[in-house]
Amino acid sequence: MFRVFKRRHIEYANEYKVYISLPLADENTNILEWWKANQSKFPNLFRMAQNYLAIPATSILSEESFSMGKNLITDKRNRLVGKTVQAYMCLRSWWSAVLEE
Repeated sequence: MFRVFKRRHIEYANEYKVYISLPLADENTNILEWWKANQSKFPNLFRMAQNYLAIPATSILSEESFSMGKNLITDKRNRLVGKTVQAYMCLRSWWSAVLEE
């Protein structure tokens, strides 16, 4: 079993070394298209890139998000499930956007 994990670690290291040795991409390069074209060359790094590039950009400031959560989760409401808090914050954001229009 140790050999399997050791071989996998070596494959990851070699893939990373090849990726690092590549020249930097132009700033006009579409990163999603680049990863799609090079997915067979860097399969493990491609899976990692999918995880990170799939995170949507947000326009809400982190401080505002934390203060909204602080106002929601009080001493009396400290057992709310994470999905409930997330749903509440999304609904509140959408509702305030409708009111601003």
